[in-house]
Amino acid sequence: MEIKKIRIDSTAILVDYGTKQGDFRIKTTEEPAGSLIKAIHSLKNIFLRRMEFFSVEERVMVNGFEAGENDDGQWFRITGIYTANLVNHKMRTPKILHPGDAEEFWFDKDPDEYPSYLSFEETEIVEFALEEVKEFVQGRRDQLPLGLEDPMDEEEIYDFGN
Repeated sequence: MEIKKIRIDSTAILVDYGTKQGDFRIKTTEEPAGSLIKAIHSLKNIFLRRMEFFSVEERVMVNGFEAGENDDGQWFRITGIYTANLVNHKMRTPKILHPGDAEEFWFDKDPDEYPSYLSFEETEIVEFALEEVKEFVQGRRDQLPLGLEDPMDEEEIYDFGN
């Protein structure tokens, strides 16, 4: 499964993904697992670094990402919202390249010299987020309490003779 896009907002979660059978979209108001929300929010430092928003980090929220491939390899764009003067500005980073085998790529290299690539730590964060989105697509959701602590009394069940 290839995750192409995820966006989480106050009303719904949207995921675009592809499989061997084609491209699909999920748009749902179901409650995701808490780990998915954490994974998306963990992308904030990558967003801040690429957008150079460190001085206003308290006014920035990450709400998803896009992923794809081109001639240079796999890339990511992190999407977020910057709030200034009570106005929300939707923003996304430039394409950030996945280094492939991150450990081998970053051996004896300084991440500051390769700003268009995910650092080793950033690669791990993005891969974790991708896995969480895949699990969401496959049906993982937060389980709400079933409320079965007080079973119904027998008298409350109506029999209509069927």
